[in-house]
Amino acid sequence: VPSRCEADPSDAQHRGFGYQFSDLPINGGYLVGVRVSTGKFGAGLKYEAVGSLQPVYKTPDGELQGEMHGPIGGYVTDFIAKDGYAVSGLVLNAPNRLHGFQVIFSRVVGDRLDLEDSYRSEPYLALPQGSPTIGQTGQLAVGLRGWWARDEVRGIGLYMLP
Repeated sequence: VPSRCEADPSDAQHRGFGYQFSDLPINGGYLVGVRVSTGKFGAGLKYEAVGSLQPVYKTPDGELQGEMHGPIGGYVTDFIAKDGYAVSGLVLNAPNRLHGFQVIFSRVVGDRLDLEDSYRSEPYLALPQGSPTIGQTGQLAVGLRGWWARDEVRGIGLYMLP
């Protein structure tokens, strides 16, 4: 088992509605990327949102993938850091589901991140100007948490080193 995932096994999960998740690498490490797929919502399922998320970690044993959270509903896209970089933040468009996001990567320096040496992924789905950013503290992101329901991700967050 590459990562430790703690899900809330409520009745909603058993009906296929969704669950909250917490994904951390078992042997330590930090977040270097995210794999995502699209999901559909709305009348006639004509609107797109993020349908599933899968963290990618750099660990002492090498790169590994956590669990895929949410159903894969469309094409899968990888957002993986260049060598020597890690996830330092996310730009989100998430008023009631994850309509779009962008990953911010920063250079790893010891157990911190150099925010002056950063770059961003291409925006994924809809990302309006002025969308809020989470992370960007200089701390390493060591895990991913969130919530999905039906066919889309409703919320996302990062676990950061103190």
